[in-house]
Amino acid sequence: MILKSGILLSLKIFFLILFMGCVMNTSENIKEGFVNVNNISLYYKIIGKGEPVVVLHGGPGSDHNSVIQFNELADEFQVIYYDQRASGNSSGATDPASITINNFVEDLEGLRSHLKLGKINLIGFSWGATLAMYYGIKYPGNLKSLIIAGTGGANKEHFNEYFLNLQSRTTEDDRKTLGEIEKLESFKNQEAEVVQKYWRLILKPFFKDTSLVNEVDLTFGKNTLKNQAGIGKLLMDDLSDFDIYNELSAIKCPALIIHGTYDPFPGEGAYKVHKQIQSSKLVIMEDAGHFMFIDAQDRFFRLVRDFLEDYKSIETSVPDSYKERFKGLGY
Repeated sequence: MILKSGILLSLKIFFLILFMGCVMNTSENIKEGFVNVNNISLYYKIIGKGEPVVVLHGGPGSDHNSVIQFNELADEFQVIYYDQRASGNSSGATDPASITINNFVEDLEGLRSHLKLGKINLIGFSWGATLAMYYGIKYPGNLKSLIIAGTGGANKEHFNEYFLNLQSRTTEDDRKTLGEIEKLESFKNQEAEVVQKYWRLILKPFFKDTSLVNEVDLTFGKNTLKNQAGIGKLLMDDLSDFDIYNELSAIKCPALIIHGTYDPFPGEGAYKVHKQIQSSKLVIMEDAGHFMFIDAQDRFFRLVRDFLEDYKSIETSVPDSYKERFKGLGY
């Protein structure tokens, strides 16, 4: 059965989900505030000390709360989050002139420059992986390392299979409940509690163990609920025919592509990205879904730490079943 148009749009949205500004909170290990870059105000949060690791959240239109599990790295690294333009606590118009991939890239570069981070370790998750690739292509010299997690690939070739996977994993009961929620005035008014319930149902197919969807932090920033749908649609329009596989060779820093065998995005996209970035290693994690940092948390963060500490210690690792799938792609 085909998902209702509202539910399918939500799934699509998910892929595609003063000088220094005021410092809101400072402590020995936490700093947060705003920085004015590229004609907007970006909210950022820095946790921990050490070498900087910038984490790009997914969506588009989500915010940093959705990847807050990366706090796991803060005992050894300086973990830097920010809400992308018009999301969370960051400002920005939601119109075609504002919501473009080029602006998102320049926002990241502005943040890096303003915070005087030098070369950065960059981690992009889901939509954030796409943003990370675009950034790496334009500013390869500003990267110390790159981690791409849960990518759909560098074009839309595998998107139809992604959506079909989500549809097939959505139960009839959840489909019915989603339709009922869409009719509620509280949902139309974007009341947080009902919207959170809706999104937990939307995100269940991203997990092999669907109970783990409750570990996703859906504490929406002030602009997330208001702007998420608009941001998703505008970026889908801006990237309607994107294909950057041939440009990925510009990325020369050590890179790690991580993908779960239960990710609704087919692993072929991750493999093709790996093949185009000559300095990269690919790790396909068995029994892990899209949110690998939740449903394979120990394995995921151990791998990330090992890579950041000594990238030469990481070897490409692909299960036998995927080796067969990748043969046609030159594996």
